[in-house]
Amino acid sequence: TGLPNRSLFDDRLEHALQRRRDAQRGVAVLFIDVDGFKRINDSLGHSAGDAALREVAARIRSAVRPHDTVARLGGDEFTVLCEDLDGDGDALSIGSRIIDALARPVSIHDSDVVLRASVGVAVAGPADVRPEELLRRSDDAMYQAKARGGGWPQLYMPGHGRERGGHDLERESALRGAIHA
Repeated sequence: TGLPNRSLFDDRLEHALQRRRDAQRGVAVLFIDVDGFKRINDSLGHSAGDAALREVAARIRSAVRPHDTVARLGGDEFTVLCEDLDGDGDALSIGSRIIDALARPVSIHDSDVVLRASVGVAVAGPADVRPEELLRRSDDAMYQAKARGGGWPQLYMPGHGRERGGHDLERESALRGAIHA
């Protein structure tokens, strides 16, 4: 995709949060998951999946501001670091532009494919937040967006924990413990 990897993204996020403390400007992380990506690989093959990922990367880059950082975390997961925001609305607007850009059909191996995405948005609040916590919050919000059917950005809401369709390790561990008790 030609995008930065997670290591570079983490470094940029850490520096952005340090700058935010000095400038009092908003910082947000958008976590993007391509919905149904496995279907592309299974139906059209892995080379089609690779082509789709390159197109996703290009479309995300086209939807964000020039100084935003777009990265690929792995698989079909992407992140965007947005600095110098006026508030939640700015971050949600960028998330909406990404969803709209991905929704246009793309021709891959002579097949028109419509890409959908679930986008989670986490904005750094007035209190200090660790980079990994902001990334986790955006990931949680993405799962909330996915649970609601995707198609619009979901702002992280404290107290609305992970909605990962039963993949919560703590719950699984507790259930296993109860069964073996």
